[in-house]
Amino acid sequence: MKDAEMYKLSMSYELFIRNAYSTYSTDKHGAHNHFMLNLMKMENGTKLYGLNLSKQLEIVKKHISNALLKYSKTHPFSSNTQFFLKMNDKIPFCASSVSLMEIVEISLDKVITIRDAK
Repeated sequence: MKDAEMYKLSMSYELFIRNAYSTYSTDKHGAHNHFMLNLMKMENGTKLYGLNLSKQLEIVKKHISNALLKYSKTHPFSSNTQFFLKMNDKIPFCASSVSLMEIVEISLDKVITIRDAK
């Protein structure tokens, strides 16, 4: 995957996390795109000093899981609690950024649909 493609995908991750916490800050809750971008780069063979692929995967899983749980408890998204909890149940089975990004993209689409419907 090219760097530009990875960057675009990682920005969806950032947007997903930031929306969960209604923040513009990327300094909290793992909202900065570099969490996902670093994972993608490592999966593509780039060695990043001080980072470990399996540890980075677990960090990103935790941030996505926390965001899904936040959505499940926050109005107006809490009207779809079961959807967000189902997405969260899939996180432990994800073994790559690709499978995590599928969850992020599906969930982000749901978030936008709910937000636009209010």
